[in-house]
Order: sequence, then structure tokens, then C-alpha cells
Amino acid sequence: MSLTENRWFRLVKQHIDSMLEFGRGPESPLFGGVIDIGSRRASVAMTPIPPGIRVTDYNWCGNNLMHDIPLLEVMIALTRLTGDASYERAVDEMLAFYVVNCPSPETGLFPWGEHGQWSFIDRGPVPCTFTAGMKAWHETKAIVHDHLRFAPGWFWEKMWAASPEAVVKFAKGLNGHVVDIKTYEHNRHAVLQGPWWRDPHHPTLDKGADFARHAGFFIFDCLFAYRKSGEESLLEWARGKMKWHLTHRHPNGLIRGTVRTADYENIGQHDSLALSVADAADVLGRETPEGKEFAAYAEELFDARRRACQGLAPRLPDCPNDPRLWLNGYTRKNKLPERELDQANLLRLVFDRAGIKWYADQLAELGQWHLQNLPSPPANVPLMPRAFHQHIEMFLLSHQMTGKAELLAAADQLANDAEKKLWTGAMLRGISNINYYGSGTNYEFFCDEWATDASTDGLYHSVTGTPLLVRTLLQLALVQEGQRDVLGPDPHRR
Repeated sequence: MSLTENRWFRLVKQHIDSMLEFGRGPESPLFGGVIDIGSRRASVAMTPIPPGIRVTDYNWCGNNLMHDIPLLEVMIALTRLTGDASYERAVDEMLAFYVVNCPSPETGLFPWGEHGQWSFIDRGPVPCTFTAGMKAWHETKAIVHDHLRFAPGWFWEKMWAASPEAVVKFAKGLNGHVVDIKTYEHNRHAVLQGPWWRDPHHPTLDKGADFARHAGFFIFDCLFAYRKSGEESLLEWARGKMKWHLTHRHPNGLIRGTVRTADYENIGQHDSLALSVADAADVLGRETPEGKEFAAYAEELFDARRRACQGLAPRLPDCPNDPRLWLNGYTRKNKLPERELDQANLLRLVFDRAGIKWYADQLAELGQWHLQNLPSPPANVPLMPRAFHQHIEMFLLSHQMTGKAELLAAADQLANDAEKKLWTGAMLRGISNINYYGSGTNYEFFCDEWATDASTDGLYHSVTGTPLLVRTLLQLALVQEGQRDVLGPDPHRR
């Protein structure tokens, strides 16, 4: 069977076609964070919050580019795979619009991530929250910036083509995350625009939120802008951020999740920083002095992980057939091991980059554990696309690591389950088992899992991981048809 006849390829293409047809905001080429599939329009006002999504994370009236990055990557891949240039052209049009209209004029930072969005009606940044945070915004005009995910090199290349000035201003604006100008300690939250409650010249250091993974994102962005622009201040800034984390390591050489908050000690912080720094070295050029410098930092971090992994056996969950493994996003405070199960991409990325055998073994064993212990999706429970995404990705990447056909078959079965729960015939919903219906106005909605008077086919929500599921389904199609996986493990969520 050819790729174009593969059911998952066809579903992905139909979803993207629908997004391009009716998923963009009024007078804007940007995708809506919420789209009413039935009325075929992007939301510009209040819509229901999906269960498990915090009010401060919810993009209810506009665009959140951070969540769209996997979709844009899929669109570029569709152009490569089909020869239809309109998909990649649409990406270029979106980013050309974005760099002119969306960054904060004050800081150059983008309204994206967990707490900001770009409003289609206001034509500017607004906070995600619409409770106390909206009250604060009306009073102070302060909006939080959060660099939630890694923005890969291809994304910044596209941004640079659209506006070099916007890329450099964004990179310089990341200095707003620094809470101590002497040490370069940062907070994962900064001010997008408006007054900031921290003075880096007189640090209070009230909360340790200098996440190492976010530091990796900042360093990569700054070094990309430095490589393109030659702005020495960006190189020095990246060195300062790197020194802060290297100075405060554990005795075994591993980077602390955060320096002053032990709650965030976990495997992903060290590895995410190492991967971002290694990618930055590639951007700088491994033959350049700066590239050699940051490549050495990355290798130092990988070496620390190699030593820590010596003699380790794979770590497997102790919750076989627990249906709560499907509640991704609902259990933020719950220490269920679903957080460990959402690491397939990180395991594969570190193995590919550093060749550490434990990561290959861990990925293979987790895939096998999934095969034996993951229950079917529970009935009558609203499920997010990102829950399907993380389990399909685990099977798919474990299959690619081991070659075991049963893992690929399991990925296909979960894709079938996702189709049954989320597919509308035109595009994927943002959550299953909920009906959305209007109150008689254009923009007022209610949700009811048992509603019988549904007037829409549901809502698309980018925040629930629909773009991630779309990306993974395209990967599945490529692997099933024996084609090269042009997407690879997802760096966006590292």
C-alpha cells in the first residue's frame, strides 16, 4: 500500500486540510487554540475548559504558537511527502504574520506557552486565565511569559526568514527570566509585558524555579540568534546561564532540576538541558570555537549520565492495568508513574545523541511493559489526545528500537481507539466523551458528557495535545509503509 492510501496518513491530511479551511482566526492566518468543529469557526470568546486543564493554561480566544509547533512540522512534512507546496507556504504565511503582529512590543517575547495567548479580537497578547489573573491584567497589564516547550532549529530558521529582528529581540527578551543579574539564576516565568515583580539587581529569590530544562531552551534560542546575528551579548548570556547550572550540580555531576527546590529533581531536567546544549553546538558549528565550547558542555553532561547509569537496570512502573494511566493531564498532583511513561521521546533522543545503552534498554522494556500492562481506554471517561499520543509514541519508538512487530501492531490498535473517541470525520476533537452545545448565541458553550441536544461535533483544543497526536499518527503511517521517519522522536516536549 502506498503512503497516500494509508488510513493514518489520510486522517492526518484531512485534519490539516480542515484546520486550513476553517481552523484559523478571523482576519488571521493563525490557528485557533479552540475550534468549534460543528460551526466551523475558531473561538474568539469563552468556551468550556476541558476537564484536567488548569484555567491558567487555557487558550480560549486566540492562538498559542507553542502548541502549534508540531502541527507546523507536520505541514512542512506534508509538502515534502506530497509535493503540494501549499502546506509549507501556509506555515510561512503564519509566521510572517506572527512576527509582525504578535510579539510584545515591550519585550519582544511571544504570547505562547502555559499562560499567554494572542487574542483574535483584541489583536494582541492576553493572559490565558479569565479569573483573578484577568483582573490583574486589567489593573496592571502584566502577562506572564512561559517558554513551555523546546522550539527546534527548523522553527527558528523559519522565524529568521520572516524577521531577523524579531528573533534577536526575542532572544534578548529572555533576559527578563533572570532574577539575579550576578548569577544568572532564572525563573521559568517572566513578564511578557507590563510590570514585573522581580528586580534582578536586588534579588529576593523567594522561589526556586530555575528549571534546568527551561535553561536549555533559553540557551538554544540565544545561541541560534547569536549565530545568525553575531550579537556577542547573546553568547555571553548563554555562557552565564550555563555556568549557573554547572556550578550547582550534584556531587555525581548531574544537574539539579532546580537549584533551590528539591521537589523538581528528576531525570528529565538534566537530559533536556544536555540535549538543548548539544543542539546549540550543532547550530554554532562544531568546528567553531563557540561550537566546540558548548559541545564540550553537552558531552560533560552526557558523561555524568553515563556514569550514573552504569549497572542500572531499567525502571518499570508498579501499576499494571491501572486505568488511571489514561488520565494524562488530570492528575497533576498525583505521583502515578504516567509521568515516567511519557518519556519515550527523551529516551530515544538521548540514546541517538549519546549512545547510552541504558536509554535503549529502558525504552525497549517500557514498550514491553506497555504491551503487557496497559489497559484499554476506559469507557465513559473524557480522554485527552495527549494520553493517546504518549502511549502510541511509546509503542512506536520502542518498535523502532527493537524491531518487534507486536509493538507496531499495538500502536496501530491505539490509533484505532483514538479514532473512535476523537475523530469527527473532518478533524480530531480536543477531548473525548463530551458533547458541547450552544446556548443560543454564537460564542457561548456548555459541556455535558451526557448531553443529548448536542449542536456541534465537539471542540478542538490545542492545549490537550491534539497537535502531538497528529504528529505521531503521521510517524505511524510512515513506519507502517516502510518509509523514512522524516519526523523522528519529538524534541518539542523534551
